[in-house]
Amino acid sequence: METAYANREIDEKFEDIKSQLTRIENQTIKTNGAVANLKLWRAYITGAVATIGFLTASVCVPLLGSFIQSGKF
Repeated sequence: METAYANREIDEKFEDIKSQLTRIENQTIKTNGAVANLKLWRAYITGAVATIGFLTASVCVPLLGSFIQSGKF
């Protein structure tokens, strides 16, 4: 036969649950901040690679065209 829990015991369990939920929430906030920083870093790197690619292509394409026209290639 099961015994009924006293209000004191139930309150203790709820306090344990609340403290664990607070701990989980704090860790989630930290993780979300780290993920946001990683996304920002990735955006910077993607932009830098795109810029370098564009500048490289804008220099290499005319050079390649001049080599082809001059018959050296």
